[in-house]
Amino acid sequence: MIANGEFVTVTDEPRNGFYPVTYRSTNGWVFGEFLDFTTSAVPITTATVDAAGGLRLRSGPSTGDRVILTMPDSAAVQVTGGSSRGFVSVLYRGRNGWAFAQYLDVAALPPPDPDPEPPVIDSATIVSPNGINLRVGPSTGTATLTTVPTGAAVRVTGAALDGFFPVVFQGTEGWVLAASLQAFGAAALPNPQNVAPTGTARVTVSRLNLRAGPSTRNAVLAVMIRNTTVRVTGSARGGFLPVTYRGVQGWAATQYLAVTLARPSPPPTTPTTPPPTLPPSPTLLAVTDPLNRAPRGSVDRALAYVAQINVARRSDVEAYVREVYAYAPRVGLDPAIVIAQSALETGNWTSVWWRERLNPGGLGITGDPAQNARSRIWANGTESARAQIVHLALYAGLANNPLVQQYRYLDPRYDVAVAAGYTGIARTVNALSGTWAVDPLYAQKVVNRGNSIFVAAR
Repeated sequence: MIANGEFVTVTDEPRNGFYPVTYRSTNGWVFGEFLDFTTSAVPITTATVDAAGGLRLRSGPSTGDRVILTMPDSAAVQVTGGSSRGFVSVLYRGRNGWAFAQYLDVAALPPPDPDPEPPVIDSATIVSPNGINLRVGPSTGTATLTTVPTGAAVRVTGAALDGFFPVVFQGTEGWVLAASLQAFGAAALPNPQNVAPTGTARVTVSRLNLRAGPSTRNAVLAVMIRNTTVRVTGSARGGFLPVTYRGVQGWAATQYLAVTLARPSPPPTTPTTPPPTLPPSPTLLAVTDPLNRAPRGSVDRALAYVAQINVARRSDVEAYVREVYAYAPRVGLDPAIVIAQSALETGNWTSVWWRERLNPGGLGITGDPAQNARSRIWANGTESARAQIVHLALYAGLANNPLVQQYRYLDPRYDVAVAAGYTGIARTVNALSGTWAVDPLYAQKVVNRGNSIFVAAR
């Protein structure tokens, strides 16, 4: 058993929602939704809680994330370095989590982690067996200036662009393929594998920013820890590689990635017999799924999942599940997505918001303690299901459905969402990230939870 707040090392890519990890020299697997990839083990500074009713310590940087505990007013905490959308990562009595920065008295919050500058490279030698063309631009489609022979020295004058480096050879400036170079100057060139159009890469530093573009000027989408494995999706540009991390596409500094080249596909052959039919992938939900789609899963599968776990107010959970499968398809929503979202939002129906208010999806919970205290209490699981479906239908552009209007009075935030322009703002699961919740990985977490309910346990 790994205690909450302990640190583990992720050693490879996830499989079916689980990550391979090393914990105190022991290797094993941990469900990804219970891993926080953004906190640091090193305290950066201290802060004091400044909230009369206390401040919630959450498992992630959003009001949709699970509440770990409530920190009392004036409690001392340690800020551990992460910051995201108004939340900061903190350590309180051995528990790592996230707290709303507005209610912390901090002298100076830590700045975001900077990306390292690209390495300075003096010179390199050509290692391509037959020499390499010196081209006018960073592409094989540009004109050839000359051929640089094997073993010749060149001077590298800048960062890589689309798998090419700018160089000077015998006074002529041009571009050569990065894979043809081996450095021997002030710093090493990135591994030639870094120019692979596809493959995987492993993070080699303790924390590496995943950015929205190939520059330190682009926004940070996530922070990846050492030994995290990402998927390389293209060629380097400006010292950055395009990668996919936990379903999020972005760019990471090339020099801090150990890249493994994808194996080339064998040449096509004419088969003498038809290829075998592969079994379907063990997934049901995907982040690209529209919210307005035919029902998937089943009420029996969802109830079987509930029966296998510890939940609060079990009879209300069962009533909630039955009403979702009865009401959501009539509105046009996939009940599997609705169930998955609620299971994530409530920590499998164990959160204080579910126990005390039967709140199925953080409805009316905005981070303002006063407003949260005034949030609605639902009478039973059936009403909870209808309220969540009404709010989700509004996001999916289904607000004009008469069955949505029939129960809109159960949604305390319906009119506020309409006034804010949220009608039709999220027609896919992926669009729930940044709208329903600020967590950029929110949609992937919903999908992971849904697949664990309807697929993984089969």
